[in-house]
Order: sequence, then C-alpha cells, then structure tokens
Amino acid sequence: MEDKKKDQERQEPDEEIKKDLDEILGQLSEKDTSQPPPPGKKDPEKFTQSPSPETLSSVGEAAEEGVEAILEKLSEKPAEKTVGEMGVFQRIVGIFFQPVKVFDYLRQKPDIIVPLVLILVITAVVSNLVVDIAVNDQIRLIEQNENIPDNQKDLIIDRMEASRHGATGFLYTSIFPVITTFIVVVLISLIFWGIGNFILGGSARFKQVFSVYLYAYLIVALLGSAIKVPLVLYQKTIHVQTSLALLLPASQSKTILYNLLANFDVFTIWFLFVFGIGLATLYRFSQTTGLVAVFSTWFVWVMVKVSIGSLLLSRFGGAG
Repeated sequence: MEDKKKDQERQEPDEEIKKDLDEILGQLSEKDTSQPPPPGKKDPEKFTQSPSPETLSSVGEAAEEGVEAILEKLSEKPAEKTVGEMGVFQRIVGIFFQPVKVFDYLRQKPDIIVPLVLILVITAVVSNLVVDIAVNDQIRLIEQNENIPDNQKDLIIDRMEASRHGATGFLYTSIFPVITTFIVVVLISLIFWGIGNFILGGSARFKQVFSVYLYAYLIVALLGSAIKVPLVLYQKTIHVQTSLALLLPASQSKTILYNLLANFDVFTIWFLFVFGIGLATLYRFSQTTGLVAVFSTWFVWVMVKVSIGSLLLSRFGGAG
C-alpha cells in the first residue's frame, strides 16, 4: 500500500508539468503561423505536402525576377565618388606634384577662368620682357639674308623698329600675343575633345577638356617661362634651348634635324605627359590610351611644322 501511495504521489507532479506544457503549446499555436520557423527547423506542413503547379510557377517567376535584379545591379556603373574641395593654389601646385588628384577634381568641377587668365597674363608679361631681344634677332636674320634686296630690307627693318613703340608696339607686345594664345589653346582643346569623344568613343564636355588642357599647360606657362625668360635676358637672344637641340652645335641651327630636335623641349614633354594623364582621368581611359592619343597627335603636328619650316628655309635661305 505504501508503495502504491508513493507511485501516486510521483505521478501527480508529472501530470501538473504536462498540463503546463500543453498550455504553452496551445498559446504558441494561436500565434501567426505565417512566420518562418526558427533556423535549423522545418515546417512539417510545408514539407509533407507536394507543391502545386501554381506554387512552382510563382517560385520560378520569383527566381527569374531575382536574377534580373542581380544582373541590373551588376550592369549599373558605380556611383561617382565625390571629391573634396580643392582651392586654386592647391590645384596650381598640385598639377606639378599630384596631377591625377587635380584632374579628378576638374572632372567634376571644371575650372577655366583661373588658368586661362593666368596663362594670358603670363603671355603678355613675357612678350613685353623679350620684345626688344626678339626684334633684334629678327633684324639680324634679315640683314644676313642675301635673298632679300637691300631696299626691301630697309623697309622691313623700319617696320620692325616701329613695332617697338607707341600704339603699334602695344598691339604687337600685349594684344596680338594674348589673342593668338587664346585662339591656340581653344583650337587645341577642341581637337582633343573631338579625339576623345568621336575617335576614342568617350564622353566629356568641352569645358572639362578645356579645363584639363589649361591646367596642364601651366607647366609650360609658369615653370617654362620662369626658366627660359631669365636665360633670354641673360644671353640677349630668344634662341635659348632646353631641348634635345642642345646636342647639336649652334652652327646647325638652320638644319631640319636641329628644328626637329628643338621640339623635344623638356617642359613640352612634361606638359604632354601630364595632359595625357589628364585625358585618361577625364575620359576614364587607361593612361596608355591617353598618352598615345596626346603624343601621336603632337608628333604629327611636329612633322607638319618641320616640313613647312624646311620649305621656308629652302626658299628664303633661313630668313624665318
């Protein structure tokens, strides 16, 4: 009897625990059954029933839409990285030391006014500084040219002397060089804008290309002028060389080879290299593509210029 009583006492707590579990399970079953099962557990109803054709169709459509969404995201170009603000002085100095950083900035915020004004002002200042030396060089060449009659020499020299002073001198030293420089930089920028957009298949606005060209040209305008102008003033001639023409004696200055090597100026090559990187950065080309586009175009121009120069030399005996 005692054993039976003990068994009964042990069963009573078990029944109470069972009742508590039944209540908890009942409450869980009343919750939203649409929620997914916990990780690692499967919903028995979903896996005991065979999927209907409608279900398979909806799953296929969903998978197809998911694949299309993934492909669309992959085809989208990455968002343009916003560059930080860069001051004028930082851009001017950066073109010599960090050109890619400057060109990344100009790609989003092209600037034309500052470099253009700077280039034109430098042009006017340099022209006024060397005008007398340049005129003297031209007069000396005319006097040495045996193909020009003496009476014509006098007329040409008188006109050149008049170009030093008065309104005519102002036009020749300040106005004409500035206008010429402006036209040249615009035309060259247009040429490379056409090359980048229509030949190489890129996409950029003319303002962007013009801005990149102007900032790259500061290498010639600023540093080149700072080195060459003192040499011109010291040697009293505009025929100073910072090019491969230094490898030849001055006696060959009228030869085709000398004129060809004179184009390979250290500041010009530096400028072309930086401009090629600028085009590549602007158009998102490889640097090789940008450099080949710039140097090949420049070399064609050099060959045309040297050819014309050789014709003039053969006709006028070195007067020009």
